[in-house]
Amino acid sequence: MTKKEAYPLLTSLLLMICLLTNSILYAQNKQIDQTISGFVYNSTTGQALQNATIEIMGLHLRQTKTNVDGRFVFEHIPIGRYELKTSLIGY
Repeated sequence: MTKKEAYPLLTSLLLMICLLTNSILYAQNKQIDQTISGFVYNSTTGQALQNATIEIMGLHLRQTKTNVDGRFVFEHIPIGRYELKTSLIGY
């Protein structure tokens, strides 16, 4: 194979290596997270509980309150398993 014949092949190979390396680096830098959502209600009456405090145990200062429908959402939480703590005055 002459240099003239090898040049397009080497150029294509180099381009493929660059694209593959870029894809791998992008995948490694991509932060993966999750959304945790739920509903808090009185187990006896089925009534939604508004303003209940929900805390993700083990994550510094990650808490929220339920809305008027008893729903809550945590966004951008690192992938993993978590324990949630719920509190509401009177319960």
